[in-house]
Amino acid sequence: MKRLTILLILITSIGELSAQKCKYTFDKEDPISGERVRRNSYKLKKQAFTVSYYRNGDDYRLELSILFAGSRNDIITPKDELILKMSNGENVSVNPVENYEPVKQATTVGVYTVYAVSYAATKEIMEQLSNGGGITYARATIGSESFDVEVKGKNSEKMMEGAKCMLSD
Repeated sequence: MKRLTILLILITSIGELSAQKCKYTFDKEDPISGERVRRNSYKLKKQAFTVSYYRNGDDYRLELSILFAGSRNDIITPKDELILKMSNGENVSVNPVENYEPVKQATTVGVYTVYAVSYAATKEIMEQLSNGGGITYARATIGSESFDVEVKGKNSEKMMEGAKCMLSD
């Protein structure tokens, strides 16, 4: 009987250890609305291309931070897309919620341009991202140009798991 009890405790412990642990780059309660606000960020190309998942209550967003060497003047509009290609062949496409202007930063080595964009998403989009087998490619459209990044290995899996975490309550 004692061995059976120990065996059951071990099996239960192993199940708990293998259960998904959600970690966020930001996880706080909004002091005014009382809603839980969460964000996960994934650097796809060092500092130059970062995609984030964001959730505030029932408001879901995808966010993009993209860095360019040099000065750029294009404004990102709601017509520009962020497309994420999934390993199952599906594409998830989202559009910015408003116009976004570039922010330019002068440094000792030159000028850099940064875009920080928030794209409208839904619970259904997050479900697609969590069930698509991982993201393999990301494409951001800025004006008449597209900027592509291949998503490799662990980042692909982490982004899929991160989408699952955004869906959990």
